[in-house]
Amino acid sequence: MVRSRCCRLSHALVAAALFATAIAQEAIDPQTQEQQQQPSIGEVVAYKLTQIPGCTVATGDSYELPAGLYDDCSIQMPGMQQNDPQVFAFQVADNVQMSAIFTLMVQGGTASMSIWYPGSPLDGPPDLIQNELFSSAASSEGWISIPQEDLATHPGDYMLSVTAFSGMPDVSLSVKTPPSTLQLVDEERALLASVAGQCCKGNETMDDSPFCAAIAKQSLATDHSWFEDMCHLAPSSCNTDGQLIKLALPGLGLKCESFPSEIGGLKALARLDLSGNSMASATLHEVAKVISGLPDLEEVALGSTGLSGELTCDVLTPNMKILDLAYNLLEGSLPSCMVNNLTELYVPGNAITGTLPTPAATSSLTTLYANIQRGGGLTGTIPVAYGSLRKLRFMNVGGNSLSGALPGMPRTIKLLNVSDNNLSGRVGSLPAGVWNVDVSGNSFTGPLPALAALTSLEDFVANSNNFDGRIPALPSGLQHFETSGCGLSGPLPALPAGLTRIDVSDNHLTGSVTDIDVTNMEVSAGIDGLVFLQATNSNLPGPTTQVMRQYVEVVAWTTVTNMEMRDNTSRSHSLGDPLLKF
Repeated sequence: MVRSRCCRLSHALVAAALFATAIAQEAIDPQTQEQQQQPSIGEVVAYKLTQIPGCTVATGDSYELPAGLYDDCSIQMPGMQQNDPQVFAFQVADNVQMSAIFTLMVQGGTASMSIWYPGSPLDGPPDLIQNELFSSAASSEGWISIPQEDLATHPGDYMLSVTAFSGMPDVSLSVKTPPSTLQLVDEERALLASVAGQCCKGNETMDDSPFCAAIAKQSLATDHSWFEDMCHLAPSSCNTDGQLIKLALPGLGLKCESFPSEIGGLKALARLDLSGNSMASATLHEVAKVISGLPDLEEVALGSTGLSGELTCDVLTPNMKILDLAYNLLEGSLPSCMVNNLTELYVPGNAITGTLPTPAATSSLTTLYANIQRGGGLTGTIPVAYGSLRKLRFMNVGGNSLSGALPGMPRTIKLLNVSDNNLSGRVGSLPAGVWNVDVSGNSFTGPLPALAALTSLEDFVANSNNFDGRIPALPSGLQHFETSGCGLSGPLPALPAGLTRIDVSDNHLTGSVTDIDVTNMEVSAGIDGLVFLQATNSNLPGPTTQVMRQYVEVVAWTTVTNMEMRDNTSRSHSLGDPLLKF
């Protein structure tokens, strides 16, 4: 839950995805496939959303989206294949009086969803593309809320497409349709109005603070319209009694002198996200006091709020599973309660010191982000007990001062980042299902680990180490490979067809580059339109002219501006240099 924004779907990818003639079958029960399919909408084979197991709220030929869905409708799509979409159809009745909110949870890759209104051409851009609540390499959450006026004026057949773009992510789609009768209870509306009184100055604009300029003045007013109510403002949501179960106001411009004590009055709250707002004078101890009386609280996200103080166990509520305190001013050590009681912990960008705690064998930890600590960060070794955690999938402890050997990782691991530490010894065998590995900036020795059998591996970065030997055979799905400054020798292996970036500079490689296919290599170095193969200071002899001509002929339409392979090396240059130099 380290907050960032991921790329939206391109129109070309959307069109290609929607005109697939069949949908991936992994998430659909084959025994009910025939009754779920809705083959009559255009050229797209789709599934009736409300007749899929996990979301069965209609029967027969009906696939109308009813009012009153809360947590009843949830579709699981494990291990989604890239660019192989799941497409769903649903109907909206005339003059419907409800909201329609779709939430997409993604783990172990990236995925996104889009919606087309009735009558919209499916080979054109979608009418709605998801908003990102949070996004990280480990997990992300996006949502789409169809405006009430659109639902009322656009009855008919809607299409929703979910597409994976990296990894083989586990994806969950949930649907909520709160009716117009659902409104936030007066007591909680008054509590939020009090928060607005403390955290808003009264002269904010929409650019400064969407919460203060709009939500506080409209949704918290006593005479607001039903569709402006907090129970209808995604990504926040309410239970059937009109109590908030999810309060999500990330980055909406609240400027609070302290952590709002009124949050403690939202007794049904299960998820709280105030990340990206200002609470520069608040301490984590204050947060702990406020939320201690919330028995159902499972998730807290307060990243980038300016929180200070020590990271202590009193911030954990009995049912808390996810804690995001990224990029704050927290100090002290990382207590063992955090890795033993939570399933997901995000504390990068703080000033945490001490050793990495040893998890208990009973720990259900799936995600640990404790990277980029200021002031030296974590020290000592990585406890071998992490290799025994049966649910650990994402571990990022890069940018610390950890030392010693890298222990074996569990077979469940998908992302492993131990970059920029003081680790040494060999990098052992990697789990078969790993997706993203970064071991750069350490003192690892010996050969690189075997990679060819890692069919899920897309990113492997190992720059600035002391490896020796050859670059091993690469897996077919690899997209990003870097081993700069590692002391490697021998020829380059065959490069996967989908490779988009490779950096093998500052090694002792030999052989020819004439067989390298750079057709699919894309933008690198953060300069729009610059595509390059980095092989600087390696001993790769020519002839390079043939490679360069192929490169320019095949991908010049992508506005390639420069590539140099002078003296049998390759190096990127600034825009405006001649295209070829020898």
